[in-house]
Formats: sequence, C-alpha cells, structure tokens
Amino acid sequence: MLLKRVPAASALLAVLPVLLLALVGCEADKPWPTDRKNLETELITRTLALREKLPVIGLEGRVTVEATGERKLEGHWKLIAVRGKVVELTLSSPLFNETVARLTATPETLRLWLKPPGKRDARVYLGPRSNFEVALSPPPWARDFVRELTAWLDAWLMVPVPSQPSLHLTGAQAMDDALILELQRELGTAQLRLRRRDGFPLLLETRPAADSSLGCLSLRISPERPHLSRSSALLPRELQGEVRSCCTGTVELALRLRVNRVWTEVDPIPSLEQEGPKPRALAELSQHEWFRRAGPIASAQRARLACPTVGGATAHPERQEITGQDRRK
Repeated sequence: MLLKRVPAASALLAVLPVLLLALVGCEADKPWPTDRKNLETELITRTLALREKLPVIGLEGRVTVEATGERKLEGHWKLIAVRGKVVELTLSSPLFNETVARLTATPETLRLWLKPPGKRDARVYLGPRSNFEVALSPPPWARDFVRELTAWLDAWLMVPVPSQPSLHLTGAQAMDDALILELQRELGTAQLRLRRRDGFPLLLETRPAADSSLGCLSLRISPERPHLSRSSALLPRELQGEVRSCCTGTVELALRLRVNRVWTEVDPIPSLEQEGPKPRALAELSQHEWFRRAGPIASAQRARLACPTVGGATAHPERQEITGQDRRK
C-alpha cells in the first residue's frame, strides 16, 4: 500500500500543488512577466483569483509507484476539496476493487479511515488535526510526511489566506520558451519550469534543506490534457516523477500519476459524519499495522537516499543546472 512508501506519499503531496499551478497559469489570458518582483506579484494575484473562482474542485485518476526492492503498486485516487471547509482524499485498490484509505479533514478535525486490501474490518481514527503530528512525529520518516501533509491541508483549509505563505519566490530566469522559478519551501527548495506562452508547468524539481534522506524529486508534467470536460482541459493528463539520491542520482522510487476526470461541483460535500466502526483516538494511529510495517521500509529507503558523510558532516552537492534534454516546450 502507498502508505508504506513514505517518499512516494510525500512526493505526491508535492505533486498536487503543481496541478493547481496548471490552473493558475492557464486561466489567465495575459502572458507572465519575466522580472522576479512582478512575477511574484502576478503569481499571488492569480492564485488568489483562482481561490475565488474555484471554491470547489474534484479530481480523480490512477497512481503507480515502483520502489527499489518492492513490488509495483497501483491504485485509484480521488480528491475533493471545498475551500475553507473540507478536504477528502480517497485511495482504492484495483486488485480488490475496494477503498483502502480515506482521509477527511476540516480546519479543526481529521478523520482517517483505513482498511488494508483484502482485510475484513476497517479502523477509523478521529481527533484534532494538531494531534496528527503528535501521533506520528517521533520517527523522522513519519515527521516529515506529516509536515508535508499538514502544510498542504493548511493551504486548502485556512481562510483567509495566510499573510506569510509557505512558498516563496527567490529567483526567476526568463528563456525564449520558458520561465524558471526558484522557490523556497519549508522543507527545502524547488525549481519550477513554466511554459512561457501560458504559464503551464512542465518540470518540477525539489531538494531538501538539510535532511538528504528525503531525496530529490524530479517531476515531468505532460502537456497533453484530458478532454473529458471543459474544466479538465486546463490540467495535465499525466505526471511522471522520480525520487532519487541528491548525491548519487540513484533512483529509489518512480511514480506516475494520471488525471482522468475533473469537476467543479460536489454534491454531497464530504463530511466527518460517516458510517463505520467507532472512532479511535489519533494517538493510536501509530499502532496500526500499516504504520508498524512502514517504519523499517521507510528507514531503509531513507538510508539509500541519504548522502554520504564526510568528516562527520553530510555532503550536499550544489544543484545541477537543468540539462539540455529538459529544456523543452
């Protein structure tokens, strides 16, 4: 299950904002500015406009994850987000044709429904969102995943918009066919390549700030669009990424996310009041079999991703320039 592939889960959380950037870029008719100050202003302006224009969005598709030494995992995913009210992410197993995980979050509360594939009984965990980080944060692999998830949920659920965003533009480079944005994230840096004529994102690369065992993400976004609805024409059909060692370049994990459908009206709106077994406290989540089994797997993955130490310090090579192969429309 994907929950056992923590680098994959964290990488997917980095993917979802790129889908929204596709909307931010392509919704506007005018081209993007090229200087950093005006570009940052324009990015914020378009993002706020998108928040107003799309208070509700639904996405669904398929995800494939291949990790070193592990069997390939495939699943269906569905995301429903109602700005400032609720976010619900559902993962399903095509092998067993059943839902295996559903996360429902409001500004104050988080509900997690888990049912391992083929198992008879599900478990439900419920509590304040702040308790989620406390429940899983002691091991490093869980702490960083929770931080990514919390930041992503905050972006959807916090109203009004935070005055200090978690993503800052630190540099911009204009090319003939593209804009290269340098971004500062809480957990590190990111470089985003936008197609200049309409702002459509084509390539995303992320690097951790200090902990090299998080690995580097390289994500290519297909310019092909799904043609299932008017709204989906603004989004990429497919994203393909790799999580690799920042030092050796060895690929630890490959993921592929496909968008099959997009919609902008949701009825009924997801609710915390759902059928299921009696909820357990979020503090008990770390005892679930998925998380107990995830620990050794995630620790081994992080050990392979980590940079070697030199004289007691971890080596951190400088970011490589985007290659000529990546400089494409």
